[in-house]
Amino acid sequence: MYQYAHWKKKIRLSVIFVLGILLLVAGSEPLQAQEDGWQARYWNNLSLSGTPVLQRTEAEIDHDWGNGSPHPIVAHDDFSAEWIRDVQLGAGNYRFTATTDDGMRIWVDDVQIIDSWYDSQAHTVNAEMYLSAGSHQIRVAYYDTGGEAVAQVDWVQLTDLQDDWLAQYYNNQILGGAPVHVRNESTIDLDTAGSPVPQVTANNFSVRWTQDVPLDPGSYRFSATADDGVRLWVDGELVIDEWQNQAATTYTAVVNVSGTTTPVRMEYYEDRDAAVAQLSWTQVSGDPPPPSAPSVGSWRGEYFNNTSLSGTPALVRNDSGINFDWGIASPAPNTISENRFSVRWSQTFNLEPGSYQLAFIADDGVRIWADGEQVINGWEVQARTRHSATINHDGGPLPIVVEYFENTGLAEARLEWSLVGTPPTNPAPGDVTATMTGAFYLNVRSGPGLAFEPFDVLTQDQTVPVIGRDDFAVWLEVVLPNGETGWVSSRYMTSDTPFVDLPITG
Repeated sequence: MYQYAHWKKKIRLSVIFVLGILLLVAGSEPLQAQEDGWQARYWNNLSLSGTPVLQRTEAEIDHDWGNGSPHPIVAHDDFSAEWIRDVQLGAGNYRFTATTDDGMRIWVDDVQIIDSWYDSQAHTVNAEMYLSAGSHQIRVAYYDTGGEAVAQVDWVQLTDLQDDWLAQYYNNQILGGAPVHVRNESTIDLDTAGSPVPQVTANNFSVRWTQDVPLDPGSYRFSATADDGVRLWVDGELVIDEWQNQAATTYTAVVNVSGTTTPVRMEYYEDRDAAVAQLSWTQVSGDPPPPSAPSVGSWRGEYFNNTSLSGTPALVRNDSGINFDWGIASPAPNTISENRFSVRWSQTFNLEPGSYQLAFIADDGVRIWADGEQVINGWEVQARTRHSATINHDGGPLPIVVEYFENTGLAEARLEWSLVGTPPTNPAPGDVTATMTGAFYLNVRSGPGLAFEPFDVLTQDQTVPVIGRDDFAVWLEVVLPNGETGWVSSRYMTSDTPFVDLPITG
């Protein structure tokens, strides 16, 4: 009996030894990718080093282990893992999404596309890349250092999401670092007093939405409502920029698009309290009309819904003169935006020989060329400013090109010129009137400047006689209904007579 028991024990020990050797050899072999699932390896360390304690095939990487372990032989904390598989994919752009607590890295065909290798709470990271048709190897590395453990990986071909917004949420106001949550949303319609999603804080967060939107050719009015800051790009052009703390406010911009697919990007941040971010658009006109030939003695005006005079003009028309004070309004409602637009005027004059004085009042930027030579360059964001230049001309045709842009707020563009030595003809006192169009109320002051005390107001659309101006036509002397005279800022006034033609009275 003793010999039988001794013999049986030796056999048992030999079997255990052989199985141990087989497991050791299997554990040390390189992991081979397969197309029918993920080949997974787990280590009881953070560096994926040494012999893995567990190898198995997994159908997907969709793990939320909480405070537990992937397997009884894997540690609850301070473990790492690697998954490898080959997948057959059609040609196209793909978005890979990784949700991890703590660190994760992803390679596609040995090209690293995601690197979020740091201790963290559960967060989501995205990467996009183009893949050709065929087999592609995907490799994922992961570690958990303590607390909850999450490892999830997925991908989708972007053509499947062409009608959705890609929304990326950040727990800061600057869209900094990796987003804490990424999802697809059918509309941009955020209106909440709390957190938009559980992973995002109720205050001090930001969001970026992106989508390629199919639009027919024409002009579109985009409306963005935000509490607090918002920025909107259409076809790569910044058309709304209101990055500031504010109650819910709606901003609009008219944009001309050429059709097919138009990239749209909206960025938003929430400071505190209510969070509102909404975007909509509507077509206001079809294809812009073809340019008309300029009439004799008129300016050809090309209007753009951007500040760089780029692309196709949204409006082309003949302007009898450059003498505009649009205030906060649009040069052409429903076609041109109230803010961030630009204009190019061109005309050829037949002039006598002599020296000519040009004066241009602009809010914001202006630049002027005479016979191909730039004579004024005030291309910057600025309050109402007077620019001047002298042109010496030998006589005959003189082509003039004026470029102008409006940023935000008030918009004004006025060009005056005269032959040097010919005094301007001042209008007779009382012949000139101006209408207050730039505000609801405008202070009337005792002198030309903010240092003078106000003593009355003009109301919106009130018309008064204008009898004079200061040196730069920044302040106007007006006559009130009771016969008193006072001074008002010219930037809020509109008149058919150029203010620079008024006599200097203060």
